[in-house]
Amino acid sequence: MSGVSDTPGERAEVPLLLVASPADRKPLATSPTTGTSSSSKYVKFNVGGCLHYTTVQTLSKQETALKAMFHGNMEVLRDQEGWILVDRSGKHFGTLLNYLRDGAIPLPEAVREIKELLLEAKYYLIEGLVEDCQQALKVGRE
Repeated sequence: MSGVSDTPGERAEVPLLLVASPADRKPLATSPTTGTSSSSKYVKFNVGGCLHYTTVQTLSKQETALKAMFHGNMEVLRDQEGWILVDRSGKHFGTLLNYLRDGAIPLPEAVREIKELLLEAKYYLIEGLVEDCQQALKVGRE
């Protein structure tokens, strides 16, 4: 899966999520308890030890790495309790989810925080947020 690059028109390869062994692989769009598909069912993420709940509907609103997980384009690792494990810092994951829910978020005021958020947005291929962060950093330099 390709990532977003700083160079316009260029895409960089970015490793995305942990790969599960065949025994641990499960379709993500199904409920772990009922096996039925539902966009209103909650999905459980453990991102760097930070736990988050969201819905398939939220994850599918934009073309991102998170959406790719629900269309068979990526393999994921789940723990024994069904949490999807992501080997990233969980510091900004909630902010990323809010961006997917609402289509916009207030960006942090600190340049360092914007840079951290930008890295996470690039990792998860959330292009609109990448552009927002890059614009905020550009304005901050002027």
